[in-house]
Amino acid sequence: MGIQEDINWLKDDPDRIAVFRSIAKLGLATVRALKDDLRMDDWWPVKYHVNNLLGRGLIGDRGGAYALTEAGKNVFESVKTMAAELGQV
Repeated sequence: MGIQEDINWLKDDPDRIAVFRSIAKLGLATVRALKDDLRMDDWWPVKYHVNNLLGRGLIGDRGGAYALTEAGKNVFESVKTMAAELGQV
């Protein structure tokens, strides 16, 4: 997958991109930390998006905590740049 395809995939679901951005912000995050950071009532939507991000190769499992992979870091930098250009930072 290319960076643009990954960005479009992330943007297709507001909760998906929120989980991705939260992992980027926290650096290394458990499902519980993500649930708390995103103020979600249940853990299962977080786990669903974490599994999708793992499958896409944008995050990696570090013993029950999750962090961006190199591909995920590249996508996140592109998302930040696009947001800054649009005045959304």
